Amino acid sequence: MKASELTIGIIVLIVGGLLLGSSFSYPELPGQAYGAGTFPRLLGVCGLTLGLLLIAKGWAKRSSFLIGAIDEWVRHRLALGVLGVLASIVFFILAAPSLGFIVSAVAILFIFMFFGGVKLPLAVGASLTAALVIYFAFSHLLLIPLPRGAVENLLW
Repeated sequence: MKASELTIGIIVLIVGGLLLGSSFSYPELPGQAYGAGTFPRLLGVCGLTLGLLLIAKGWAKRSSFLIGAIDEWVRHRLALGVLGVLASIVFFILAAPSLGFIVSAVAILFIFMFFGGVKLPLAVGASLTAALVIYFAFSHLLLIPLPRGAVENLLW
């Protein structure tokens, strides 16, 4: 069974609101009209808007709030992918402050690539390269502070 638009709308609305609310605690860049919270604020507003639209559409269809048979839903590969993404977000939130951005990002990217069928050497190389490029782009070019760990302290 598929989740109703009403259910998805409520979830998107909550996540958008949480993202928008947390974005106000991000530091501003000195001398700039924007800061680290600009993009999360934009995504939060988009999430709130999309959530409201989905709720309205689900309400108009009078769709059921319940997701349906959970055991049938979990059997699908897509459900495992969604749970994997949510687990990786929780892992990053918990691990990045102590491990740093690079180690956390490499771990997440490697796991997704490996379970996605990418061969081991390519998964290791691509996840390490992607994490380093993302770290450099955000921390050095965009001046967005990312969590520092042992690897970041050795490199810079």
